[in-house]
Amino acid sequence: FFFQAEDGIRDKLVTGVQTCALPILAAFDARPFAATLDVPAAVVATRRDRTVRPGKQLHLARTMDAQRFDLEADHHAFLRRPDDWAETITAAVDAVVARTRTT
Repeated sequence: FFFQAEDGIRDKLVTGVQTCALPILAAFDARPFAATLDVPAAVVATRRDRTVRPGKQLHLARTMDAQRFDLEADHHAFLRRPDDWAETITAAVDAVVARTRTT
């Protein structure tokens, strides 16, 4: 639904998410327990993100010893740039699967 929505509808959905959910998401911090995870991981870092600071994303990747996949986009890349998001998230999942097979 999101990917097929017209731009005007998609923009309204993004605005709604920003108003309701993003303040909660921005305050969440997984870093304290991330180092305890003992599984292969990947982080898609949205480098123009104003919701979850890129530095926080990069620190999370380092804490988890995760392979990082950078996307020059904001937090809503999955809505605004779905093709780029799909390509990046697919590469991240493929990397985790490959690391899982070798561990």
